[in-house]
Amino acid sequence: IYALALDDFDNDGKIDIVSAGNQSRAKPETGIYEADYGTFLKNVGNKQFFAQKPSPFAMRGDVQQ
Repeated sequence: IYALALDDFDNDGKIDIVSAGNQSRAKPETGIYEADYGTFLKNVGNKQFFAQKPSPFAMRGDVQQ
């Protein structure tokens, strides 16, 4: 994970979390990281989050903060 965003993405009045991270310009010995298309963690209240799958976000390419 290279980036996080906190906002009310589904307009329900609760702060949700979106995470993402891909890196194609890595050192040859470590390889590239391009399997994270984004994760949406829906705030269901009481300090609990639910990973919505499939994620409504589809991020491709490099994602960094």
